[in-house]
Amino acid sequence: MTPIHGPGRRWPKTFVAAFALVAGIGTGYLTIAADPASAECSSYPTTYDPYVVQTVYRVGRNLGVSEKVMLAGFEAGWVESRMNNLDCGDRDSLGVFQQRPSQGWGTPEQIMNVRYAATRFFTPAMTVAVQHPTYTAGQIAQAVQISAFPERYDQAQGTALSLIAVAKKLGTPARDFDGDGRADFLARRADSGNLYLYRGSGSGGISSYLLLGNFSAFDIIVPVGDFNRDGHADLVARRGDSGNLYLYRGNGAGGLWAAVQIASNWGGFSSLIGVGDWDGDGKVDLVGRSRASGILYLYRGNGSNGFHSFVTLSSSNWSIFSHLSGAGDFDGDGNPDLIARRGDSGNVYLYRGGDLGGLQPATLLGNWGTINSMVGGGDFTNDGRTDVITRSVASSLLYLYRGNGSGGVLAQVQFSNGNWSNFNLIS
Repeated sequence: MTPIHGPGRRWPKTFVAAFALVAGIGTGYLTIAADPASAECSSYPTTYDPYVVQTVYRVGRNLGVSEKVMLAGFEAGWVESRMNNLDCGDRDSLGVFQQRPSQGWGTPEQIMNVRYAATRFFTPAMTVAVQHPTYTAGQIAQAVQISAFPERYDQAQGTALSLIAVAKKLGTPARDFDGDGRADFLARRADSGNLYLYRGSGSGGISSYLLLGNFSAFDIIVPVGDFNRDGHADLVARRGDSGNLYLYRGNGAGGLWAAVQIASNWGGFSSLIGVGDWDGDGKVDLVGRSRASGILYLYRGNGSNGFHSFVTLSSSNWSIFSHLSGAGDFDGDGNPDLIARRGDSGNVYLYRGGDLGGLQPATLLGNWGTINSMVGGGDFTNDGRTDVITRSVASSLLYLYRGNGSGGVLAQVQFSNGNWSNFNLIS
């Protein structure tokens, strides 16, 4: 095959199947059509996709790969696709690593899942590195990819190292609005409707705040991550009168660009949840809870200014939950998760995301008392683990539940001394 440089993969199918078992690829996932092309790309990108770079890095980190294997993954990704999730390629090649369904790498839908594709590269690469400790990163990449131009992997070392550095700096883009590598959150005053960005200190507190503008016309405001894939965190807001949905693109310095309407008549949702790249295609998604049925729907982002499809994420009635929030990768398995608080008991549950966008059974995080705000998905202590902020009804103080990195929380600590009762939205 000839993607960007003409590799051809020739791993026997039995070999690939064995690594599928090692990687833990199972069943029961949400099936999402990738609609892949079967022809060679008419053109190839010249630069990387920040979200793909971040996803590949996170998969490698969560698998515990060595620096050399991580470098092999980035060399292969750059040579094969310029670190983009391509829906085309030579013959039936697809995705970041231009893996071929006909050669046993997986279905087209699986290969177009960036997390799946990265796992399928890193798993055999780790074995190669153990069996051949003197191999360079490029030789490890070649052993996995079986390229017709093996020298090009090591030739990409400088670019690959730069991309790894980029991946490390991306941090938690869902909540880093000002580009300082620290998680932030949003709060709107009830009296004025002004929305403020509260900049995280990186040590479990607040460093300063910035006025973003008047958002009194919106009944839902939610950070969604890098929705348009420009490397900056964005937010989505719904107008209370029309139900129309707007994207506010972050400028990377704590401000917002002008609003762009991305959907109409979304008034039928009682909650909208920023869940990051839920389905693993390298594009940020959004979950909506139906006001009438309580059913959760996954709206798959198109990577620019809207959505290209939606599917039912859960057919259960989620109306029993008073608070829903994206949790980031709360358990450290490489997949985004969400957290939900029952309105009757106050119990808070973690719902883990699956490798292909599914939803795993709930686990109890604990009873967090009486709260009226719950903000997840940010690493507010810069320890590499995502945390949750809550607001107490009794005191109006903010409290931090630090994630332990494996699906649980550490002891509650106070996040802010101020009285936050004058805010009618914290997200």
